[in-house]
Amino acid sequence: MCTDSPNASASPHQIGRARRLVGAGALLLGLATAACTGGPAGGGATGATDSPVVDARGDDTPTARAVSPSPVEMPFAPYLAAAKTAWAAADDGLSEQRQKWSDQVEESTAACMARAGFDYKPRPYQEPEDRTEEDSPYVDQDTLTIPWLPRSLEEVQRVGYGVEKPEEPPQDLPFPEDPNTAYLDSLSESAREQYESSLIGKDPVTGQVPNPNACLARAQSEHPEPTGPDMSFLDPADRMNSIFDLDIDMDRGMPVTLPDTVDSDPEVVALRDEFANCALATEFAPRLGGAPWVEPQWFVALARKTAADGTVRDLPPGPFDPATVPQDQLWLVGSQPERDVAVADFKCREQTDYVNRYAQRVAAMETKWVADHQAELDQMMAQIETFMDGRD
Repeated sequence: MCTDSPNASASPHQIGRARRLVGAGALLLGLATAACTGGPAGGGATGATDSPVVDARGDDTPTARAVSPSPVEMPFAPYLAAAKTAWAAADDGLSEQRQKWSDQVEESTAACMARAGFDYKPRPYQEPEDRTEEDSPYVDQDTLTIPWLPRSLEEVQRVGYGVEKPEEPPQDLPFPEDPNTAYLDSLSESAREQYESSLIGKDPVTGQVPNPNACLARAQSEHPEPTGPDMSFLDPADRMNSIFDLDIDMDRGMPVTLPDTVDSDPEVVALRDEFANCALATEFAPRLGGAPWVEPQWFVALARKTAADGTVRDLPPGPFDPATVPQDQLWLVGSQPERDVAVADFKCREQTDYVNRYAQRVAAMETKWVADHQAELDQMMAQIETFMDGRD
């Protein structure tokens, strides 16, 4: 079943406990389908490079993207790139520490079990999940949260926003074979019970499982689980990362303007008003449905729920099974009706110079923030350099 609730995120400093996964799915245009599917979002911005990504169909239709390259250099970019590198290094270091910790726990467990009269072979380490630098909580600041469109009208007419390929559901990593299975199978029922009691146990007084005096619990207490380094020196980058964050009202499926961000900036608000006036003059104005916000994301939302036959379909309310919804209602499929919406979006962006003006305003706000916090940022960069040097 699919729900419309966004996933919670974890602090980037809690590297050992949880990870905030920020991919294309987390930026999916403020649509209920984004939280549902977790797939990539389409979108447009004039000024973007036309570099087609061959999709699963084997043609040159680009893959839809939720962001656009910025036409101007963003002042935050070098700081967030450095923070992202440090975060990834810390995460890699924690993975190495966890493997060493696991080996120590297993060796201690084996020694304890031997004293109890049992043969126990240390189990191989199992990485909890695949992790890459893309899992970093730091966004790429050389892009804008404006859905991608090709640079030319002709290309928009040909491919629209591109296509979305449904993501495969995440697969649980298989656990390695337990080297103790054959030994356990050779034991009698009573011996197996004693083996499991020695390994995990049940406190005879409190009934607590696992027994803190059993071999595995004692080994874990002897070797505390690593939590990773203190990355609080990245706090300035954390604040940068959140300044232009876009909150999502999943019930209404639309962005929510946050105070002290670019979304509440008077110049950006005025720009979006201009864009809205252009949209209201298009053939798609009747489909606005009284929406209080109109910007490029609205056009993409409309394209996604416009079926290949041109009808507009809303998703079922509440949880639903994606398998019961037509694919052209869940995903951008590159149909002619979608391309027509993309053309209208492109023309309004061109008419208002939307991408360039938006980027210039974001860059101006970032420039001021950097100037106001330069001492903090210089200190952060020095600490990042020291941290990275310490890993060599």
